[in-house]
Amino acid sequence: MACSSPLLESDRQHCLSSIECEAAERCIAQRCVLQDAGSVASDAGPSCVDPDLDGAHTQGLMLQNEELQMERHSCFISPDRYRHNLSSNAQVHTWVLADSGDAPELQLVARDGDLPSACNLDHQTCTRGGRLSSLVAARVSDNFDLGVVPQNNELLTYEMGFRVGSSCTQSDGCGSGRCVRPVAESTNQVGNDGICVFDSDLSVDPNCDLRDPSSEQPESARDAGDLAELIVEQIPLCQHDNDWFAVSLSEDASVSRSVSIRSAAAAEGELSRLSLFAGLYSAADLRPIRFAVLHFSSNSESQTANFNDLSAGDYLLRMTQINRRSAPITYSIEAP
Repeated sequence: MACSSPLLESDRQHCLSSIECEAAERCIAQRCVLQDAGSVASDAGPSCVDPDLDGAHTQGLMLQNEELQMERHSCFISPDRYRHNLSSNAQVHTWVLADSGDAPELQLVARDGDLPSACNLDHQTCTRGGRLSSLVAARVSDNFDLGVVPQNNELLTYEMGFRVGSSCTQSDGCGSGRCVRPVAESTNQVGNDGICVFDSDLSVDPNCDLRDPSSEQPESARDAGDLAELIVEQIPLCQHDNDWFAVSLSEDASVSRSVSIRSAAAAEGELSRLSLFAGLYSAADLRPIRFAVLHFSSNSESQTANFNDLSAGDYLLRMTQINRRSAPITYSIEAP
C-alpha cells in the first residue's frame, strides 16, 4: 500500500485557530507563529500598524482609578499595555468591546511582566469573552500591568472601561459613593461584590434620571412586579448609569423579554454597535443568577434577553449601558 507524500512545512503550519498551534504560538493569518517571533510574525500576513501615539503599545500607558479609553487600536504583535500604581489592596474591574468581531483578551500581570502567550481563562488574571471580555480581580496588592491582546493580527478598534477601588456589598459602605458591580457575559466570571465609585471620578448624566422610574441602587429598587410580565417604556439610560428593578416569579420558569432601544448614531470615536447589560441577581444577597449582554447594530432595534431555568422567588434586574454614546438613549422592555 502506497504511503501518502509527506506534508510540506507550510501545510504543517497552516491553522484556522490558535487551538491548532503549540502552546507558545498563535494562529496569525492562518499560520502558527511564535508570539515573540519578531520579523517572522510580520511575514505571516499583512502588517498591522497601531496608529495611537500615546505609547500604550510600546512603553505602556498609566491609568487612574477610573478610566474610559475610547477609540483605541491594537495589534496582536504589539498589544496595548496599561499600568496602574496601587496605594493599597483593591479590586480591579475592567471590560473591553471591539468595534467588530471578537473582543480582545484582557491579561493582568505584575509590573513589567510578560503577557502570556496562552490565556488560562481564570477571569482574574486572564480572560477572553465573545463580543465582551470582562476581567474581575477580587484582590490585587501590587502595582500591575493590564494587556489588551487581539485574537488575530488585524488592526482592532476597541473601547475599554477600567475601575479599581475598595470592595463593597451595598452603597451604605461607600459613604457618598455608589457600589457598582462589574459587567460580564456569564455569572461565573464575577463575585457578589462591587467597587465603591464616587461622582468626582465617574458621574452619571443627570438627564438619565429625570424620567427614570428605576433606582441607581439595588437596595432601593422599585417593585416592578412579575418578571415574566415586565413592561417598561422609554427609560433613559447613559453609560455609567445602572437601572435596578425589583421583580419576582411566582413559579419556576424560563423567561424571555424583548429589549428595544432608540439611540443617536455613533459619534466620532464611539463604537458603531451599542451594547447593553441585563443582569438578574438574587434579591436576598445580590448573588448573580443570569446575565445577558445585548448588542445592537442599529439605532432602533430589538434584542431578546433570555433568563433560563429560574426558580420562583424575588430578584433584582439591572440594566446597564456598556459603551459610550454622546447623548442618553432610551430602552423599553416588553414581551418578545
